[in-house]
Amino acid sequence: MNKIQELIDGSESSAALRFSGLSGSALAYAVSQLFRRRQRPLLLFLPSPKAVAELYEDLSFFLGSSEPILQLPPHGILPYYGLSPNPEALAGRMAALHGFLQRREPYLALFSMSALMRRLPPKSIFSDYSDYVVAKEELPREDFQRKLLAAGYQSVPIVEDPGSFCRRGGILDVFSPQLERPVRLEFFGDQVESLRWFDPETQRSQEALDEFVVIPAREVLF
Repeated sequence: MNKIQELIDGSESSAALRFSGLSGSALAYAVSQLFRRRQRPLLLFLPSPKAVAELYEDLSFFLGSSEPILQLPPHGILPYYGLSPNPEALAGRMAALHGFLQRREPYLALFSMSALMRRLPPKSIFSDYSDYVVAKEELPREDFQRKLLAAGYQSVPIVEDPGSFCRRGGILDVFSPQLERPVRLEFFGDQVESLRWFDPETQRSQEALDEFVVIPAREVLF
């Protein structure tokens, strides 16, 4: 415990620290105390996704649910193979990157080395390709669809996965990566008449919402 306290006490003047000789709950305790001492964003780089998952669980014990702990998921594929990441991994990464940018309070962010093997997108893609959608307000449908395509969304017959959208007459379904469920937009002309969550399995509309944010679906846009 003295070693941990010495590390924390000596961290005030250091922008970067290397944790060595600590593992498991001892590492999580040291990180939690350091985070509470510094009260500013703290980024941790770990050797593997497994190490990230284990540290996340231990940190949740020491910090509880009141302190935000963020993770950047890996792509789910090996780098340099020219393959596309699976939709769930891609959605998780876009949601995490969006979360980093939205945070105003101090947070802990956990990264595995494999999650950083590819270049991260510039934060400008979130300002350039995000949309704030509000019920009962104007939203030109054709322009909105073009922006979804430019933001990396796929036009599909039925929306089931994050990063996809579907238009059927005056209805437009869209699944933004940071959302747990897709949203159904009902238009009258270019006005959004209503917004509702819907179940991607049954396709049935659920409770209404007043507004939501659409973020880019991919890290690399063409």
